[in-house]
Amino acid sequence: MKQVLKFILVLLLLPLSVSAQDKQAILKMDTMVIKLYQKENYQKCLEVLDKQQTLVSKLLGEQDTAYFQNLRLKARCQYRLKDYQGAVKSAQDAVDNWKKYHDTEKRDYPLALDNLAMYLSAGPTPDSISALKYAKEALQRYEKYMVNDYDLAVILLHVAEYSNVTGNPSDAVKYELRGLNIFKEIFGEHSDEYIGELAYLHDYYNANGQSQKAKDTENLITKLQEEQDKDMADLPELIEFKTVEECRAHVKDAYKCIVYYLNHKLNADKMSQAAGYVMKWSMVTDQVHVLVGKEEAQLMNSEKSMPYAIAYFAGCCRFAIENDSADFSNAMFCSAMIDVLNFYMGGNDELTGKVAYLDKFVNTYKKDGMDALKALLDKYYVKLSKDMEKAKKVEMPK
Repeated sequence: MKQVLKFILVLLLLPLSVSAQDKQAILKMDTMVIKLYQKENYQKCLEVLDKQQTLVSKLLGEQDTAYFQNLRLKARCQYRLKDYQGAVKSAQDAVDNWKKYHDTEKRDYPLALDNLAMYLSAGPTPDSISALKYAKEALQRYEKYMVNDYDLAVILLHVAEYSNVTGNPSDAVKYELRGLNIFKEIFGEHSDEYIGELAYLHDYYNANGQSQKAKDTENLITKLQEEQDKDMADLPELIEFKTVEECRAHVKDAYKCIVYYLNHKLNADKMSQAAGYVMKWSMVTDQVHVLVGKEEAQLMNSEKSMPYAIAYFAGCCRFAIENDSADFSNAMFCSAMIDVLNFYMGGNDELTGKVAYLDKFVNTYKKDGMDALKALLDKYYVKLSKDMEKAKKVEMPK
């Protein structure tokens, strides 16, 4: 979804030289692609992407970043359809396109290299040696940015996997440990992400003849899973944020609290701590702009619905951080509301009682499915949009 959402943002930035009619045609295809991808109709999505690619090439040229993003999404669809050769070709075309027309020092390039590596490693006849080569190039380039973020962690974990497959478990251990350290920092050691990756470290230790470390890792997995079952979490201490600089220094901490809040019931031990952190961070940061219309403000009107107002803020923050997009949009609103509905239907409705505003969406989904829910969310976004000029950033009542 992240790459899909970035793809939307790129296509919306169409040059003035493109006619209104042509813009409308591209944007219409853009909307179709997103909906088809979300519905997992990858074959139809590919058909639309082929038409879109032709149109973008004609109107904007292959040098436009929209053409590059089109190739990346084609590769992803082909991968989902298990057309691994097609995915490799599209991913290679994307790499070649960026290298020919754009600055290879920008992050898009190493991420495209890593995608190519992933597709090369897939299928019944993987080319793991080439996958390792491209993943290592992606890593070398990404390390220049001097950031320990999620994308770097993923590249490191891929290099570890391909190193192990190609007979170098020692390197696999080295890269896996680096990736795990970043996951621990981002998600916490009691997270599914961190615990899940420890299983790979266990295998790499065994492959490298380090049986005692493999056993220690297995014991650690068991310990963390038991603690996770007891609702232990690695949440940061609450901070009274006063500047955007402070917020930027604690994005990873905010993200931990966001993920925790949206994935736990209200009676979990650290929900109050997570909620407080999310709200204080969101009120000061410049990395997300949350808007609340009259309809959404209903969630703030009672004690039983207030947790869902916090979930709405958390959902907007999650979208902004994951997509590096602070501006409020239809995509942010829909993503946040789906987070709220999952939070509500995940058992919290039994703790708070029914909330009429949310039940409208739940009933639509149960009766008519996801397409009907998305259409209803679109209508509510239009309503909210009318309040945008009046509301820049709404604070929660204390």
